[in-house]
Amino acid sequence: MKKLAIIGVGNWGKNLIREYSRISDVLFFSNLSNEDDRDWIHESYPQIAFASINSILENDSLDAVVIATPIDTHFDLCKKALLSGKHVFIEKPITDSYLKAKELEKIVLKTRLVLFVGHIFLYHEVFDKINSLGENIDYIEFSWNKFGTFKEDIYYNLVIHALSITNTLLGCPQGFKTRFSNADRVDLELMYKNARALVKIDRRCHEKRFRVFVHTESNSYLWIDDRLLVLDDETYKPLFKAFRSSLEHECGEFIDMIDNYSKARDRLRSAIGFVRAMEEIRK
Repeated sequence: MKKLAIIGVGNWGKNLIREYSRISDVLFFSNLSNEDDRDWIHESYPQIAFASINSILENDSLDAVVIATPIDTHFDLCKKALLSGKHVFIEKPITDSYLKAKELEKIVLKTRLVLFVGHIFLYHEVFDKINSLGENIDYIEFSWNKFGTFKEDIYYNLVIHALSITNTLLGCPQGFKTRFSNADRVDLELMYKNARALVKIDRRCHEKRFRVFVHTESNSYLWIDDRLLVLDDETYKPLFKAFRSSLEHECGEFIDMIDNYSKARDRLRSAIGFVRAMEEIRK
């Protein structure tokens, strides 16, 4: 089993610890601010020891580090981890700067280490089903209401989820228009070569709702949570249901990619492309 350390143990970091503890040997964690989170690990996973970030990076027995820290720390932590000879799983986005992302890519090319970016929706079984339909998509509408994550930039924290889906399905956007935007709400239109996409995100809404509408040349589909529906005779009927969690799939892919460098390189290029597109939108 691969030997890992986790850097960052907030709400999502806890999910990563749960999942990676099933499929790898998690030896250490580092968490700088919250004593309650440290207590949770000591009680739930007493075999995982606390260590400083420097001691984790200097530990030659570790195969990889998992980074789940605020976005503005991604570049420095990721660079240090790669230069210390560790494979890296980092939560999306890889960085908030295209130039910084390209700098990390240069290190990856030189070291042939795996740098895996956690764009979790791309590992959802419903997304896999949509991507395998083989139909030409001409319109996508991504709608997500939630409450929270106010401390992070809404574009790099939430909108990039939508961008990862639309870009993977449609290619690179050729134009965009922000029709409404402030710190907590975004209404964005993306124009692609033969399609367009609307992104609507509100992180002040107490009623959580996630929906992706996909229109093709012959069908209309609706992705709601873990289900995919298809329009049939003026009503949406069940087509597919996901049974495996996207986090399970994503973490398993990272472990597999440690031994499959070429596949990891293709995914890294996509993640860097998402940052480049988002940087243009943010301008």
